[in-house]
Parts: sequence; C-alpha cells; structure tokens
Amino acid sequence: MLIFVLVAVVAVAALVVHFAERRSPPPNGAATKISTISPTPSAVAETANTPTPPVVVMAAGDIACGIESLGAACAQQQTSDLVLAQAPDHVLTLGDDQYECGTAEDFAAYFNPTWGRFKDKIRPAIGNHEYHVGTDTDDSTNCVGAPAGAGGYFSYFAQAASPLEQGCTIKCKGYYSWDAGAWHMIALNDQCSHVGGCDKGSPEEVWLQNDLATHKNMCTLAYYHEPRWSSGSHGSIPASGAFWDDFYTAGVDLVLNGHDHDYERFAPQDPTGAADAERGVREFVVGTGGRNHTGLSKSGRIANSEAFEGKTFGALKLTLNADRYDWQFVAAGSSTFQDSGSGRCH
Repeated sequence: MLIFVLVAVVAVAALVVHFAERRSPPPNGAATKISTISPTPSAVAETANTPTPPVVVMAAGDIACGIESLGAACAQQQTSDLVLAQAPDHVLTLGDDQYECGTAEDFAAYFNPTWGRFKDKIRPAIGNHEYHVGTDTDDSTNCVGAPAGAGGYFSYFAQAASPLEQGCTIKCKGYYSWDAGAWHMIALNDQCSHVGGCDKGSPEEVWLQNDLATHKNMCTLAYYHEPRWSSGSHGSIPASGAFWDDFYTAGVDLVLNGHDHDYERFAPQDPTGAADAERGVREFVVGTGGRNHTGLSKSGRIANSEAFEGKTFGALKLTLNADRYDWQFVAAGSSTFQDSGSGRCH
C-alpha cells in the first residue's frame, strides 16, 4: 500500500513539473515548442474571415511608338516612369501597346526599354495595331503586307498573352481570366474577326459566359481595347455589345478600355447606355499611355460621361479591396488634371 501511494505522489509531481515547464517562457535563444492542440472553433473562424489585403493595379493603353510614328509624342518613357513610381502589384495594358504595326522589332526597340521594365507584372490585352490594322487618319505607316496574326505581340508577352494556349505565339485567342486578391479579372480580345467573332454564341462570348458563371467573386473587372461607350474621336463601338449583356447579367463592376487617346470615366450604366446606379457597370477609357492625344468627338460628350480629359498622358490607378474599389488618374509630366473616387462592388 505504501509503495502504491509513493508511485502516485511521484506521478502527480511529474505532471506538475511538466505543465509548469509548458507555461514558462523559454530562456533567451531557446526554441519555442509548437503546440499540436487544434485551435478552437472561434480561432478557425477568425482565420477564415481574415480580410484579403488590397491589390494595386495600374492600367493604360495606346502606349509605345518610335521613329515611324511621325508627329506622335511617344511619351512611353514618362508614363512608364509614373507606373514604376506607384509600385503596383499588377499592370494592365489595354491594347495598342506598340505602334505602328506591333512588330517584334518595335516591341524590342520601344516598349521593352520602358514598359518592359515591369513586364513580369503586365497582364496584357490586345488591340488593333497589334494585328497591323491602322484605322487612324494620322497613321504614317502602311501595314499592308506585314505578317498576320499579331505575332509580335504574342511572341513578346509569351504565355501571359494567351494562357489558355500553351506555347502559342501567333494567331492565339488572346482572352483569359485570372484573380487579383479578391477580384476576378477578365482580359478579352475584341478584335473580333481574328477570334471567330464577338457576338452572342461566338466561341469567345460562350467562354465569357462560362467564366463568369464559374467565378462567383463579389468583385469583377473586365478589360479590352475598343470601348463600348466613348466621347472620343472614335466614339462608341457596338461590337462588344454581347460582352456587355454578359457583364450586366453577371454583375461585373468595372470595364477598362483604350483606343480613344484620352481619359474618360462613366457612371454605372446598363448595356443600352442607360444610367443604373444599382446594377450598372462603370467604364473607364484610358488611352493615355503615350502615343498621342485624339481629343473629344465633334458631337461632344455622351450620356453618363462623368469626367473627360483629352490632353494628358498618364495611367489609371485602382486599389482593389474585398468589396470596393478606389480610382485615381495619375498624370504624367506637369499636368494638373486629377480624377479620383471610390465605388462598391455589386
């Protein structure tokens, strides 16, 4: 009996020492033991609800040019400097990244030394000049006879330009999607004749519908080159109307475009161009990457245009939070133009 009592006393003492050691902080320089005890349910919930940190995105289109672009400003050095200074997480190019014909040689000579400095952050969208299609009356280069299929663009950006096609370097789809923090991002190819059309039921539009149905993020941003709505010299281009039907149905929040060489911000609107503060899609035109300015259309600003600037180069800065976004136009050079604000996701 005495032996049994002694054994019990020793065991209790050992347990007391053990728990005392676990509760005492380790001496300086000693490794801290990691507990294998599972966290309480409240701790698990707290971890799961940790807010997603905001993501900073810079965007612009109509960017780089060179000696063949007679009369153009070719301010890609200025705009790339301001993008670098903002230290964004991602950069969106909104088409016509390289003038005049989007050749590999011009990408290497003009785009790469400037915007190519943050090439690893770029998620590009394609424009008409990448396909050697120049429609502006001031184009100084005739691209007829240049290689078809945007080979310069797809070769330069490689897998980033068309992630759905491994190793494609010419005549690629050029549309894809990805996530930036809490946001779903969709890059589209609106050069419709090169991708089997953009209308309802076309391969790209069917892909867009499926992508929107699959990704249920609270916040979604889409970007491509030619704007559905614009007060600029090219004006509103209806070819992406089917895209806008899908955007509106799925609750897309933001659309970014280039093509008109100006900056314009629209109020949220529906696919018909009617203002819709509750469910509408907000569009930005940011064709201010450096090539030149084309200015306001002769007919003036259209409905729902909230801001317009036709003489300033720069880029749009977006801070994407889990359920809202902040915007700021960052001007290059000595321009004093400013535009900023915020909105909530649908």
